[in-house]
Amino acid sequence: MCHPQENDVCIRNKYVGINATDINITKGRYASVGTKLPFGVGLEGLGEIVEVGSGVKDLKVGQYVAYMNSRVNSYAEYVCVSADEVYPIPEPKPEYLVLLVSGASASIGLDKCARIAAEEKVLVTAAAGGAGHIAVQWAKAAGCYVIGTCSSEEKGKVLKELGCDRVINYKKEDLAEVLNKEFQSGVDIIWETIGGKVFETCVKNLATKGRLIIVGGISSYKSEDSFLPKLDLSFLPELFVQKALPTPQCYVIPNRLNVPYTSCKFVALSGLSKSWKRALQGQSSGLIGIPSMFGWVLQEAFILAKNREWSSEVRSLVEGAVESSLPYPESRSATLFP
Repeated sequence: MCHPQENDVCIRNKYVGINATDINITKGRYASVGTKLPFGVGLEGLGEIVEVGSGVKDLKVGQYVAYMNSRVNSYAEYVCVSADEVYPIPEPKPEYLVLLVSGASASIGLDKCARIAAEEKVLVTAAAGGAGHIAVQWAKAAGCYVIGTCSSEEKGKVLKELGCDRVINYKKEDLAEVLNKEFQSGVDIIWETIGGKVFETCVKNLATKGRLIIVGGISSYKSEDSFLPKLDLSFLPELFVQKALPTPQCYVIPNRLNVPYTSCKFVALSGLSKSWKRALQGQSSGLIGIPSMFGWVLQEAFILAKNREWSSEVRSLVEGAVESSLPYPESRSATLFP
Protein backbone atom coordinates (compact mmCIF):
# COMPACT_ATOMS: atom_id res chain seq x y z
CA MET A 1 0.00 0.00 0.00
CA CYS A 2 1.31 3.45 -0.93
CA HIS A 3 1.32 6.38 1.50
CA PRO A 4 0.44 9.93 0.46
CA GLN A 5 2.77 12.89 0.39
CA GLU A 6 1.72 16.18 1.98
CA ASN A 7 -0.83 17.19 -0.67
CA ASP A 8 -1.91 13.71 -1.77
CA VAL A 9 -4.61 11.25 -0.84
CA CYS A 10 -4.36 7.47 -0.95
CA ILE A 11 -7.36 5.85 -2.65
CA ARG A 12 -8.46 2.23 -2.54
CA ASN A 13 -9.68 1.72 -6.10
CA LYS A 14 -13.11 0.32 -6.80
CA TYR A 15 -13.20 1.02 -10.54
CA VAL A 16 -10.56 2.04 -13.06
CA GLY A 17 -10.97 2.76 -16.75
CA ILE A 18 -9.21 1.30 -19.76
CA ASN A 19 -9.32 3.88 -22.49
CA ALA A 20 -7.80 5.01 -25.77
CA THR A 21 -5.23 7.22 -24.08
CA ASP A 22 -3.78 4.26 -22.18
CA ILE A 23 -3.36 2.39 -25.46
CA ASN A 24 -1.84 5.42 -27.16
CA ILE A 25 0.67 5.77 -24.32
CA THR A 26 1.79 2.14 -24.61
CA LYS A 27 2.19 2.57 -28.37
CA GLY A 28 4.39 5.64 -27.90
CA ARG A 29 1.96 8.00 -29.59
CA TYR A 30 2.36 10.75 -27.00
CA ALA A 31 5.81 12.29 -27.12
CA SER A 32 5.21 13.99 -23.78
CA VAL A 33 4.85 10.64 -22.02
CA GLY A 34 7.97 8.50 -21.79
CA THR A 35 7.87 4.81 -22.66
CA LYS A 36 11.05 3.68 -20.95
CA LEU A 37 10.22 0.54 -18.99
CA PRO A 38 8.89 0.22 -16.43
CA PHE A 39 6.11 2.79 -16.66
CA GLY A 40 2.63 3.02 -15.21
CA VAL A 41 -0.71 2.93 -17.00
CA GLY A 42 -4.12 4.17 -15.98
CA LEU A 43 -5.42 7.72 -16.01
CA GLU A 44 -8.60 7.54 -14.00
CA GLY A 45 -10.61 5.70 -11.41
CA LEU A 46 -12.83 6.00 -8.40
CA GLY A 47 -12.84 4.56 -4.93
CA GLU A 48 -12.54 5.33 -1.22
CA ILE A 49 -9.96 7.53 0.48
CA VAL A 50 -8.00 5.50 3.04
CA GLU A 51 -5.32 8.04 3.98
CA VAL A 52 -4.79 11.79 3.50
CA GLY A 53 -1.62 13.87 3.46
CA SER A 54 -0.93 16.40 6.19
CA GLY A 55 -1.64 19.33 3.88
CA VAL A 56 -5.04 18.12 2.68
CA LYS A 57 -7.90 19.94 4.41
CA ASP A 58 -11.04 19.37 2.33
CA LEU A 59 -10.94 15.58 1.93
CA LYS A 60 -11.20 12.88 4.57
CA VAL A 61 -10.75 9.17 5.12
CA GLY A 62 -13.81 7.16 4.11
CA GLN A 63 -14.90 9.67 1.47
CA TYR A 64 -15.77 8.39 -2.02
CA VAL A 65 -13.99 10.18 -4.86
CA ALA A 66 -13.37 10.02 -8.58
CA TYR A 67 -10.03 11.18 -9.96
CA MET A 68 -7.97 11.88 -13.07
CA ASN A 69 -4.42 10.79 -12.42
CA SER A 70 -1.63 12.76 -14.12
CA ARG A 71 0.89 10.29 -12.68
CA VAL A 72 -0.57 7.60 -14.95
CA ASN A 73 -0.47 4.69 -12.51
CA SER A 74 -4.10 3.92 -11.68
CA TYR A 75 -3.94 0.18 -12.39
CA ALA A 76 -3.40 -0.76 -8.79
CA GLU A 77 -5.37 -1.69 -5.70
CA TYR A 78 -4.19 1.50 -3.97
CA VAL A 79 -3.08 4.70 -5.68
CA CYS A 80 -1.78 8.04 -4.38
CA VAL A 81 -3.24 11.03 -6.23
CA SER A 82 -2.82 14.77 -5.84
CA ALA A 83 -5.78 16.22 -3.96
CA ASP A 84 -6.20 18.73 -6.81
CA GLU A 85 -7.12 15.85 -9.14
CA VAL A 86 -9.79 14.37 -6.87
CA TYR A 87 -13.53 15.02 -7.09
CA PRO A 88 -15.91 13.95 -4.29
CA ILE A 89 -18.86 11.77 -5.31
CA PRO A 90 -21.87 10.65 -3.24
CA GLU A 91 -21.31 6.93 -3.79
CA PRO A 92 -18.92 4.68 -5.76
CA LYS A 93 -21.09 4.19 -8.84
CA PRO A 94 -19.41 3.63 -12.25
CA GLU A 95 -21.53 6.38 -13.83
CA TYR A 96 -19.26 8.94 -12.22
CA LEU A 97 -16.21 7.46 -13.92
CA VAL A 98 -17.86 8.24 -17.25
CA LEU A 99 -19.23 11.65 -16.36
CA LEU A 100 -15.99 12.92 -14.91
CA VAL A 101 -14.33 13.27 -18.31
CA SER A 102 -16.89 12.55 -21.00
CA GLY A 103 -19.67 14.57 -19.42
CA ALA A 104 -17.41 17.53 -18.85
CA SER A 105 -16.03 17.23 -22.37
CA ALA A 106 -19.52 17.33 -23.85
CA SER A 107 -20.47 20.29 -21.66
CA ILE A 108 -17.42 22.33 -22.57
CA GLY A 109 -17.09 21.22 -26.18
CA LEU A 110 -20.73 21.49 -27.22
CA ASP A 111 -22.41 23.83 -24.78
CA LYS A 112 -19.63 26.30 -24.08
CA CYS A 113 -17.35 26.19 -27.13
CA ALA A 114 -19.86 25.36 -29.88
CA ARG A 115 -22.73 27.22 -28.20
CA ILE A 116 -25.12 24.50 -29.27
CA ALA A 117 -28.72 25.46 -30.05
CA ALA A 118 -31.91 23.53 -30.77
CA GLU A 119 -32.56 22.33 -34.34
CA GLU A 120 -28.93 22.54 -35.39
CA LYS A 121 -27.30 19.64 -37.23
CA VAL A 122 -24.50 18.03 -35.21
CA LEU A 123 -21.97 15.49 -36.52
CA VAL A 124 -20.12 13.34 -33.97
CA THR A 125 -17.22 11.25 -35.29
CA ALA A 126 -16.38 8.04 -33.41
CA ALA A 127 -19.81 8.50 -31.88
CA ALA A 128 -19.87 5.19 -30.02
CA GLY A 129 -16.70 6.01 -28.09
CA GLY A 130 -16.45 7.24 -24.53
CA ALA A 131 -16.68 10.97 -25.22
CA GLY A 132 -18.67 10.41 -28.41
CA HIS A 133 -21.65 8.59 -26.92
CA ILE A 134 -22.07 11.30 -24.28
CA ALA A 135 -21.76 14.00 -26.97
CA VAL A 136 -24.56 12.30 -28.92
CA GLN A 137 -26.86 12.33 -25.90
CA TRP A 138 -25.95 15.90 -25.02
CA ALA A 139 -26.77 17.12 -28.53
CA LYS A 140 -30.07 15.21 -28.59
CA ALA A 141 -31.03 16.64 -25.20
CA ALA A 142 -30.36 20.10 -26.65
CA GLY A 143 -32.89 19.42 -29.42
CA CYS A 144 -30.46 18.87 -32.29
CA TYR A 145 -30.43 16.54 -35.30
CA VAL A 146 -27.48 14.22 -34.63
CA ILE A 147 -25.32 12.39 -37.17
CA GLY A 148 -22.93 9.79 -35.77
CA THR A 149 -20.13 7.80 -37.39
CA CYS A 150 -19.05 4.32 -36.29
CA SER A 151 -17.25 1.24 -37.59
CA SER A 152 -19.72 -1.63 -37.10
CA GLU A 153 -23.39 -2.59 -37.17
CA GLU A 154 -23.25 -3.37 -33.45
CA LYS A 155 -22.07 0.15 -32.65
CA GLY A 156 -24.66 1.52 -35.05
CA LYS A 157 -27.43 -0.17 -33.09
CA VAL A 158 -26.11 1.38 -29.89
CA LEU A 159 -26.14 4.82 -31.49
CA LYS A 160 -29.73 4.33 -32.61
CA GLU A 161 -30.66 3.44 -29.04
CA LEU A 162 -28.98 6.64 -27.89
CA GLY A 163 -31.21 8.62 -30.23
CA CYS A 164 -28.79 9.24 -33.12
CA ASP A 165 -30.86 10.39 -36.13
CA ARG A 166 -28.44 9.33 -38.88
CA VAL A 167 -25.84 6.63 -38.31
CA ILE A 168 -22.98 6.37 -40.81
CA ASN A 169 -21.05 3.09 -40.70
CA TYR A 170 -17.90 4.22 -42.48
CA LYS A 171 -17.00 0.61 -43.29
CA LYS A 172 -20.08 0.47 -45.53
CA GLU A 173 -20.73 4.11 -46.45
CA ASP A 174 -18.43 6.91 -47.55
CA LEU A 175 -18.67 9.82 -45.11
CA ALA A 176 -17.99 12.47 -47.75
CA GLU A 177 -20.59 11.06 -50.14
CA VAL A 178 -23.27 10.90 -47.45
CA LEU A 179 -22.62 14.46 -46.28
CA ASN A 180 -22.52 15.83 -49.83
CA LYS A 181 -25.76 14.09 -50.77
CA GLU A 182 -27.86 14.35 -47.62
CA PHE A 183 -26.55 17.52 -45.98
CA GLN A 184 -25.84 19.85 -48.87
CA SER A 185 -26.13 22.98 -46.76
CA GLY A 186 -23.43 21.67 -44.43
CA VAL A 187 -23.33 20.68 -40.77
CA ASP A 188 -23.65 23.33 -38.06
CA ILE A 189 -21.49 21.66 -35.39
CA ILE A 190 -18.88 18.93 -35.86
CA TRP A 191 -17.33 17.03 -32.93
CA GLU A 192 -14.14 15.64 -34.49
CA THR A 193 -11.86 13.05 -32.92
CA ILE A 194 -10.33 11.20 -35.90
CA GLY A 195 -8.15 13.61 -37.86
CA GLY A 196 -6.58 12.90 -41.24
CA LYS A 197 -8.98 12.57 -44.16
CA VAL A 198 -11.98 12.59 -41.82
CA PHE A 199 -10.91 16.01 -40.60
CA GLU A 200 -10.54 17.19 -44.19
CA THR A 201 -14.05 15.94 -44.98
CA CYS A 202 -15.42 17.69 -41.91
CA VAL A 203 -13.88 21.03 -42.89
CA LYS A 204 -15.33 20.78 -46.39
CA ASN A 205 -18.80 20.00 -45.05
CA LEU A 206 -18.95 22.58 -42.28
CA ALA A 207 -21.85 24.98 -42.73
CA THR A 208 -21.31 28.73 -42.99
CA LYS A 209 -21.04 30.03 -39.43
CA GLY A 210 -20.52 26.41 -38.37
CA ARG A 211 -18.32 25.34 -35.45
CA LEU A 212 -15.74 22.57 -35.61
CA ILE A 213 -14.73 21.22 -32.20
CA ILE A 214 -11.43 19.35 -32.52
CA VAL A 215 -11.28 16.84 -29.69
CA GLY A 216 -8.49 14.63 -31.04
CA GLY A 217 -6.73 13.27 -34.11
CA ILE A 218 -6.16 9.59 -33.46
CA SER A 219 -5.54 8.66 -37.10
CA SER A 220 -2.83 11.31 -37.37
CA TYR A 221 -0.62 10.18 -34.48
CA LYS A 222 2.77 9.07 -35.74
CA SER A 223 1.60 9.63 -39.33
CA GLU A 224 3.92 11.22 -41.87
CA ASP A 225 1.10 12.16 -44.24
CA SER A 226 -1.27 13.65 -41.71
CA PHE A 227 -3.58 16.29 -43.15
CA LEU A 228 -3.37 18.14 -39.86
CA PRO A 229 0.17 17.51 -38.53
CA LYS A 230 0.13 17.40 -34.75
CA LEU A 231 -3.04 19.51 -34.73
CA ASP A 232 -0.91 22.52 -35.65
CA LEU A 233 -2.84 25.72 -34.90
CA SER A 234 -0.72 27.85 -37.22
CA PHE A 235 -2.62 27.20 -40.43
CA LEU A 236 -6.13 26.53 -39.17
CA PRO A 237 -7.41 30.10 -39.73
CA GLU A 238 -6.90 29.88 -43.49
CA LEU A 239 -8.80 26.59 -43.58
CA PHE A 240 -11.75 28.25 -41.89
CA VAL A 241 -11.65 31.67 -43.52
CA GLN A 242 -14.70 30.96 -45.69
CA LYS A 243 -16.65 29.54 -42.75
CA ALA A 244 -16.61 32.74 -40.65
CA LEU A 245 -18.15 34.55 -38.64
CA PRO A 246 -15.64 33.39 -36.81
CA THR A 247 -15.18 29.72 -36.15
CA PRO A 248 -14.20 29.09 -32.52
CA GLN A 249 -11.13 26.89 -32.82
CA CYS A 250 -11.66 25.23 -29.48
CA TYR A 251 -9.36 22.51 -28.25
CA VAL A 252 -10.28 20.51 -25.19
CA ILE A 253 -7.07 19.58 -23.40
CA PRO A 254 -5.52 16.38 -24.88
CA ASN A 255 -5.32 13.20 -22.80
CA ARG A 256 -8.54 13.98 -20.92
CA LEU A 257 -11.03 12.75 -23.50
CA ASN A 258 -10.54 9.17 -22.57
CA VAL A 259 -13.55 7.49 -21.01
CA PRO A 260 -14.85 4.78 -23.35
CA TYR A 261 -17.63 2.70 -21.79
CA THR A 262 -18.56 -0.83 -22.93
CA SER A 263 -20.61 -3.87 -21.92
CA CYS A 264 -17.73 -6.29 -21.45
CA LYS A 265 -17.78 -8.34 -18.28
CA PHE A 266 -14.34 -9.11 -16.86
CA VAL A 267 -13.41 -10.40 -13.43
CA ALA A 268 -11.01 -8.26 -11.39
CA LEU A 269 -7.56 -7.28 -12.63
CA SER A 270 -7.06 -10.69 -14.20
CA GLY A 271 -9.37 -9.46 -16.96
CA LEU A 272 -7.05 -6.66 -18.04
CA SER A 273 -5.40 -8.65 -20.84
CA LYS A 274 -8.79 -9.55 -22.34
CA SER A 275 -9.93 -5.97 -22.03
CA TRP A 276 -6.82 -4.62 -23.73
CA LYS A 277 -7.18 -7.13 -26.57
CA ARG A 278 -10.77 -6.06 -27.10
CA ALA A 279 -9.84 -2.38 -27.14
CA LEU A 280 -6.92 -2.91 -29.53
CA GLN A 281 -9.19 -4.77 -31.95
CA GLY A 282 -11.62 -1.86 -31.96
CA GLN A 283 -14.45 -3.95 -30.51
CA SER A 284 -15.29 -1.69 -27.60
CA SER A 285 -17.78 1.14 -27.56
CA GLY A 286 -17.61 3.43 -24.56
CA LEU A 287 -15.71 2.66 -21.38
CA ILE A 288 -14.15 -0.69 -20.53
CA GLY A 289 -14.65 -0.75 -16.78
CA ILE A 290 -12.42 -2.95 -14.67
CA PRO A 291 -12.99 -3.18 -10.92
CA SER A 292 -9.97 -3.34 -8.67
CA MET A 293 -9.01 -6.60 -6.99
CA PHE A 294 -11.60 -6.41 -4.23
CA GLY A 295 -14.24 -4.52 -6.15
CA TRP A 296 -17.02 -6.05 -8.17
CA VAL A 297 -17.58 -6.28 -11.89
CA LEU A 298 -19.05 -3.48 -13.96
CA GLN A 299 -21.92 -5.38 -15.55
CA GLU A 300 -24.09 -2.85 -17.37
CA ALA A 301 -23.12 -1.11 -20.59
CA PHE A 302 -24.07 2.46 -21.28
CA ILE A 303 -25.70 3.05 -17.94
CA LEU A 304 -26.26 6.60 -19.06
CA ALA A 305 -27.74 5.66 -22.44
CA LYS A 306 -31.31 6.21 -21.35
CA ASN A 307 -30.56 8.52 -18.48
CA ARG A 308 -31.98 11.92 -19.39
CA GLU A 309 -31.99 13.16 -15.81
CA TRP A 310 -28.88 15.28 -15.34
CA SER A 311 -28.97 16.25 -11.71
CA SER A 312 -27.38 19.40 -10.35
CA GLU A 313 -25.08 17.17 -8.34
CA VAL A 314 -23.70 15.50 -11.47
CA ARG A 315 -23.42 18.80 -13.33
CA SER A 316 -21.46 20.21 -10.42
CA LEU A 317 -19.11 17.24 -10.63
CA VAL A 318 -18.43 17.35 -14.34
CA GLU A 319 -18.33 21.12 -14.89
CA GLY A 320 -14.98 21.48 -13.15
CA ALA A 321 -13.42 18.26 -14.33
CA VAL A 322 -11.93 19.33 -17.65
CA GLU A 323 -10.48 22.67 -18.68
CA SER A 324 -10.51 24.24 -22.14
CA SER A 325 -7.26 25.47 -23.64
CA LEU A 326 -9.03 28.61 -24.86
CA PRO A 327 -11.53 30.88 -23.10
CA TYR A 328 -15.14 29.96 -23.71
CA PRO A 329 -18.43 31.81 -23.30
CA GLU A 330 -20.70 31.45 -20.31
CA SER A 331 -22.25 28.01 -19.91
CA ARG A 332 -25.88 27.46 -20.77
CA SER A 333 -25.98 24.04 -19.11
CA ALA A 334 -28.58 25.12 -16.61
CA THR A 335 -31.04 25.86 -19.40
CA LEU A 336 -30.30 22.62 -21.22
CA PHE A 337 -30.49 20.40 -18.17
CA PRO A 338 -32.73 22.04 -15.54
